Amino acid sequence: LELRTSDAVSLMAGYYVNSMRRYTQYVAVNWQPWTLGGWRLGAAVGVMNGYPAVARGGTFFAALPMASYEGARFGVNVGLIPSIKDVDGALVIQFKMRLR
Repeated sequence: LELRTSDAVSLMAGYYVNSMRRYTQYVAVNWQPWTLGGWRLGAAVGVMNGYPAVARGGTFFAALPMASYEGARFGVNVGLIPSIKDVDGALVIQFKMRLR
């Protein structure tokens, strides 16, 4: 779920099955003060869980660069998770659809 509160800020929450085959839950603030063409650029900052190599699978702080494109009905978020210690990095792609 994502709720855009202004041109530069949205609130995000969700869950997914991660690469370790465990459930990850997250909440974040997506701050995107810059634009490039139709893309918004910035960073998502929040907390997540579900990775055994980090906080024994418990909740931990996370921040990652995030780019977003939003059309009239559909959009996409693209983020980059850096490799840190025992956690491999990843490219995050979230497809989204406007509900109203």
